[in-house]
Amino acid sequence: MKKILCTVLALVMMMSLSATAFAAESADTTNNDVKATKYSVELDSDGIVSVSDENGNVMPRSSISGYQNGDVSSNSSAFLVWVDSSGIGGMGVTVKTSCPEWNGTVKFHLVSDRGSMAVNGDYISTNGETYYENLLHGLPSTPAYYFANFSGIPDGYTIHVDIWIYG
Repeated sequence: MKKILCTVLALVMMMSLSATAFAAESADTTNNDVKATKYSVELDSDGIVSVSDENGNVMPRSSISGYQNGDVSSNSSAFLVWVDSSGIGGMGVTVKTSCPEWNGTVKFHLVSDRGSMAVNGDYISTNGETYYENLLHGLPSTPAYYFANFSGIPDGYTIHVDIWIYG
């Protein structure tokens, strides 16, 4: 009985190992189903070098640009920075602040309309320029604007802010 069972198992194993597997293509080329794509992002110490899809195709370079200025205070501490953007890639942000009556620090948040946090609660001076580099834009999709929020401004003070987004 053991010999018969071993022989049957050996035959089954040989048949399964010698079977040829192939994938058939669908004849329907009009299918518009959205399929997930895996991306590879190559980085170095200076930031993003390239983005390629799962087939090795290099993604087109990205671009992003936007500017806004405004006054923020404890009562009105945020504004939108509208951007023109395309693709997935790196970006930089420059924040210039001016408050002649007060030399202090405030917390700065920068969030895309898609909810991704570009800057998360960084302390910046009320009189100066702060630069952010090697930030990523475009995930999960291309943003239309960023929400700039400043907290920790004492009552009675107004800070003039200029924000440039580029990349």
